[in-house]
Amino acid sequence: MPVIDGYEATRQIKHQSDAKRTVIIAITAFAFEEQREKIFNAGCDDFVAKPFTEQVIFDKLTQYLGVEFIYQLESNQLQSTNKSINNNATSLSAKDLANLSPTLMNDLNQAAIALDAEQIIQLITQIPQTQQHITQGILEMLNNYDFDGIINLTQS
Repeated sequence: MPVIDGYEATRQIKHQSDAKRTVIIAITAFAFEEQREKIFNAGCDDFVAKPFTEQVIFDKLTQYLGVEFIYQLESNQLQSTNKSINNNATSLSAKDLANLSPTLMNDLNQAAIALDAEQIIQLITQIPQTQQHITQGILEMLNNYDFDGIINLTQS
């Protein structure tokens, strides 16, 4: 099998009729003008000069493929977000729920243990209009998948 360089490989890929839209981004240690010309003349769509960060690659993928990346929060950001969620949602206390019927409390607890969001939504419709802060608090916990918070709140 003959050995070919990246330029020739790019030309061969771009020469194929079904691959004309294939995006090729060269990675090079040299970013001199003559090197860039050679890269573009071979058919590359863009280039990335070494050294590079992974963010540069993700940016190029976004630019050429239109993809969007969803990043996981760093653990300290996640803890901060969880504290914020907990401060908002768990502003409810057992005292707030003291006027709810024991049956409703038990049913909410069992639905949370079963991770049954639909059942929880159905059950909170039974909470009186005068106690909408309870409904809103439970909905917020549900929206944040805080089933443990609902369980703790509704335990006897």
